[in-house]
Amino acid sequence: AHNNVKVFITHGGLLSMQEAIYHATPLLALPLYGDQPKNSMFIKNSGLGDFLIWEELTVDMIVDALTKILNDPKYKENVLRMSEPLRDQPVPPTELAVFWTEYVIRHRGAPHLRSPAAQLSWVEFLMLDVIFLFHLAMIVLLFILRRIVRIITTKIFGRDDRMKKKND
Repeated sequence: AHNNVKVFITHGGLLSMQEAIYHATPLLALPLYGDQPKNSMFIKNSGLGDFLIWEELTVDMIVDALTKILNDPKYKENVLRMSEPLRDQPVPPTELAVFWTEYVIRHRGAPHLRSPAAQLSWVEFLMLDVIFLFHLAMIVLLFILRRIVRIITTKIFGRDDRMKKKND
């Protein structure tokens, strides 16, 4: 983020929130769906900024929220405090990316780092066999339960209605 950015207006996505915190920029979130409302609540509760509800949005609300965030130093202080641990890394991210790229090249694709899930068939990966067996077990269980209830009701109330129809 550029140094001249004083407030970052975002939809409240996790990566945009992380970038703003890394660069110590207060946030104004306008959440729409998914994880954005939860992230926006985190922004407000942590004192990193504020959020506005999209359906209730007016120009005055935006101006008021921006004015509040720009004029209250607590937002900048809170985001600075949260930014420090993110920036405190043993090596710069570019060096880390270069290291891992070279590591994969040195170890011929690093097959030991690949997920075992890559070797599964799509049926196994999606656990369709387990889901099928679970549904089959539930159907068998319901069938057995139905039989038991029918036997109990026959013992309590007498003959089965199907038997009466056959005898008539």
